[in-house]
Amino acid sequence: YISSINDVPSITSTELADALQDIAYSFTVTAEDAEGDDITFGLAVAPEWLSIDVATGQLSGVPAISDTGNAEVVIRVSDGEDSSSTVFGLDVIKDTVAPEFISGPSDQGVTDTQITVVFSSNEAVTGVVRYGIADQQNVPPSTNGTLALTDSVVIGTPDTEQSVDITGLTGSTTYEYQVE
Repeated sequence: YISSINDVPSITSTELADALQDIAYSFTVTAEDAEGDDITFGLAVAPEWLSIDVATGQLSGVPAISDTGNAEVVIRVSDGEDSSSTVFGLDVIKDTVAPEFISGPSDQGVTDTQITVVFSSNEAVTGVVRYGIADQQNVPPSTNGTLALTDSVVIGTPDTEQSVDITGLTGSTTYEYQVE
């Protein structure tokens, strides 16, 4: 009686493609099984933003600025009987190009006590909307006549479409705002 021995599946990819901050990442890991058994993929170690399709081996996700640098990724393949793992380094490259406005910033929904600042950008952004009184007679002398944007609203959730409400304004006063 001769019994067959199952060969362990193996990953044939030798490295992972670099990822770019704030850009959708996609890379398909390749693997083989000597008997031609169906293979499933899994992540044993990976950054939170990265996922894998168990049937195809396609890695996907969107790394944030906090993910820049090198991350360890351990990919596991299985044929249902045996499995093996391979360790990879995945470089996430920081975005060095400043985002650009596609539309806005502009104001909508203006009342005596509130304004909504809206804008669109070419990539997901966070930031700050700074605002202050635009009446030049009330500008402190220490600012050499420039507007002091003394108050701010933080934009904490990255998105390409932003809408920021500035509330608590004083009626009949002109305000100026700046998006940073």
